[in-house]
Amino acid sequence: GKFHSVKDEECKDCPANSMSTEEAVSVCPCSEGYYRNTNDPNNPEGPDDGCTGTPSAPRNVACSSMTKSSLGVGWGSPADDGGRGDVYYTVKYKAQEDTGFTEVNMAITQTSRLLSSLKPYTRYEIIVAAGNGVTDETPSGEETEADPVFCRTSEDVPGAPFEVIVVGSYVVWQPPSEPNGVITGYNLRVTKGSAENTINLGPNTFVYEVEDEDIPLGGTGAAFVQVQAVNSIGDGAWTDEKVIFTNCIPCPPPPGVPLEPRNLQLVGNNTFLTWDPPYDVGGVLVRYRVRIYHEAADGSQLQKFSVDVPPENSYYIIQDGDLPSIDPITIEVCARNDISEVSREWAKIVINKTDTTN
Repeated sequence: GKFHSVKDEECKDCPANSMSTEEAVSVCPCSEGYYRNTNDPNNPEGPDDGCTGTPSAPRNVACSSMTKSSLGVGWGSPADDGGRGDVYYTVKYKAQEDTGFTEVNMAITQTSRLLSSLKPYTRYEIIVAAGNGVTDETPSGEETEADPVFCRTSEDVPGAPFEVIVVGSYVVWQPPSEPNGVITGYNLRVTKGSAENTINLGPNTFVYEVEDEDIPLGGTGAAFVQVQAVNSIGDGAWTDEKVIFTNCIPCPPPPGVPLEPRNLQLVGNNTFLTWDPPYDVGGVLVRYRVRIYHEAADGSQLQKFSVDVPPENSYYIIQDGDLPSIDPITIEVCARNDISEVSREWAKIVINKTDTTN
């Protein structure tokens, strides 16, 4: 087809990637998949300009220069720039257990980005996309995304263990809420006056009985204990000091660690979680704790959800929002009593989200 953009001007062939089935039109419409940037405030494209396309996805997206709080991301330019020289990029990222992305707008020619203020030893999903001056003219108005890449920040020293209690000569604790890596062990420090003794323990030890030989000699006054987590980077923070009572050594096993609930199961289209109370609760039962999560290949618990259930109820109705989006899904229940907030005994089942229908 032919067109003339100015009245009484001689007709010309339609510009690149445009066509018209009629003669002497004022504008040749763009062919399918091609557009004009008519909204550029500085240099809007008009009838005399050819139509261009959007770019293909960035190539070879990869991570580099990983630290405990940052990830470097780089990529190659698209194989097809759409026939334009104004390609730009966006980067969006999120921790794997999060639901929403953080988006970063990029300079036109920049093909790398440093993502900072990240969490240690956390797996991030990163998506790089390419756009150009006609991206906003497309029906979706969205950039062309490359396949996501998954990168993990480096380890950092772990946080302190939590829920540390002392019962008689026993010390009980829970792993750090921020392990910042793979826990390789625990240190338990016993101090008495200016004397101290440190005991090295394995990564799966959460209860330790302090014996006579663990109390340092030469100190005076009460004995205190602290616990510290260790990973490949180093030693984490010590917990606050707690008095250890040594006058009952050897002491009976600590009360306040109930046995696991019995007969844990899902019924009613697998949305009704039910269980029987433990044979022994070690005190007065005050509540149950339900926790639901996806266990990653490295053992970390992703998209974790937890809820307390009154002691008179041996059931919980699972809601859609309680379940991780990733299979398989682990569901655990433990009992808590009036003596201890520590639970070593969890009843456990593993399901897929497709097994549940609300």
